[in-house]
Amino acid sequence: MITSNKDIVSLFDTFIYSFPEIRLVSKDHDTAFFQNVKHHRGKLYYHFELDDVEQEFSVNYKVNEVNFIKTFFKEKKIFMFDLSYTSDSILTDLFRGFKEYLIAKNDSLPGDILIGHPFDGIKKFEIDY
Repeated sequence: MITSNKDIVSLFDTFIYSFPEIRLVSKDHDTAFFQNVKHHRGKLYYHFELDDVEQEFSVNYKVNEVNFIKTFFKEKKIFMFDLSYTSDSILTDLFRGFKEYLIAKNDSLPGDILIGHPFDGIKKFEIDY
């Protein structure tokens, strides 16, 4: 998840631990491990330590993606954290739940959230989820 709003990072951190479709299995110094409560096959790894943005850009993003992200956020500071998963459906459900959570908290949906999807490239959270 990529955003220029530090409050989004805090809200997500609060949300993920209360999302009813997953349960916390364990947690270490930088990652929380969750499992789908329904069928126990879907796993989700929340890397809650914020990433070094420039390092992430150089390793995990194509040049055109980096340019898009930087243009999208203009001169604002960028915050990133990773979510790894074993099932697309668990991630989609999580993002849809987070979207509802944000709307309930803010009466609107912030437009400054991007998702760096490993196969689909950069997605706009408000449109694609």
